[in-house]
Amino acid sequence: MACFGYLPSIFPKEILENTDIDFIIMDEPEISFSELYDHLEHGKSIGNLRGIAHKENGNVFLNERRERIEDLNQLPFPDYSLIKINLYNEFLLNRPFAVIQTARGCPFGCNYCVRTFGTKVTYRSTENIINELKGLKDKFNIKTIRFIDDTFTANKERVKRICQYIIEDKINLKWTCLSRLDTLDNEITQLMKKAGCARVYIGVESGSQNILDFYHKGYKLASLKTQIKMLKNNGIDTVGFFIVGAPQEREEDFLESIDFARDSDFDYLMVSTLICYPGTPLFENLKDKINFNLFPYKNEFRDLNWKKKIISWEKEFYRRFYLRPRYISQKIKILIIKPDEFIKDIIALWQYIFSLTNNKKRNDFI
Repeated sequence: MACFGYLPSIFPKEILENTDIDFIIMDEPEISFSELYDHLEHGKSIGNLRGIAHKENGNVFLNERRERIEDLNQLPFPDYSLIKINLYNEFLLNRPFAVIQTARGCPFGCNYCVRTFGTKVTYRSTENIINELKGLKDKFNIKTIRFIDDTFTANKERVKRICQYIIEDKINLKWTCLSRLDTLDNEITQLMKKAGCARVYIGVESGSQNILDFYHKGYKLASLKTQIKMLKNNGIDTVGFFIVGAPQEREEDFLESIDFARDSDFDYLMVSTLICYPGTPLFENLKDKINFNLFPYKNEFRDLNWKKKIISWEKEFYRRFYLRPRYISQKIKILIIKPDEFIKDIIALWQYIFSLTNNKKRNDFI
């Protein structure tokens, strides 16, 4: 049995010692997994196989880490024939749906963020990306794509090239991406819309400058509303991600976030309570405030009163944003245009929000 991912890469020894897992593929998995498979199939020793942690005769061995994959073009495209593709979709966008990663790494300094691939960014070529998009459309009739790069718009010139290829080759797909507002301008936003961009997911995190500075976001609130309006004026949906629960966050900071979200008129909004993940600067700075354990897994603030407080903030944030008469009236036209999809997705959204009130485990909604 083998596994890979964020936590296994940080705690390979602990996981091997406490589970029945035989192999851990550390960091980027593709090349390491391929080599592990070949070695096991042919009965070769894996003692010097980079990127692998393993057990042998009850002992744990951590092999040398593998360097980053510099040429992402060498990786094969995912095989969508292996999944039931119609089970997946973007909220209120057409099926079938697929995801594509065009770059790995994020150059920004947010102290709470899990950088699975680090701060160094590696890119696929524009031609390689376009070939995958064409393949998804031709073979699987894909209608909607999400670019799952940490910050798709980090390199404007690259985004321009991708958009220009999509337009020139008449690929005709709707797509969404994750972005930062300070990486966008009107020129790139107009080009994105022309190339099929339907929605942008934005990690705002807070409407309080004090909290943004604590998270090392590098944002200045004064300019954010203008950039959100720019997206909306170009016909692109906006989804704001917010976090509640920074240790120094106070009621006034929380209320500033709600006011910012409502005034910015996001199309949709997702709120989460702050989780300090191992390997992040925030985790190191707040260790004494966190109850972290791998087996059984637990990662929460030690102060139970604070935990209850921020959960109540999360619920209130959702309520005060979504249950506004003005917001509800704005969405009526979607109900008229796409009644089946709208009702189904609204039920999913409501179930997601309702799970906050009964402490059920919930899945990601967006």
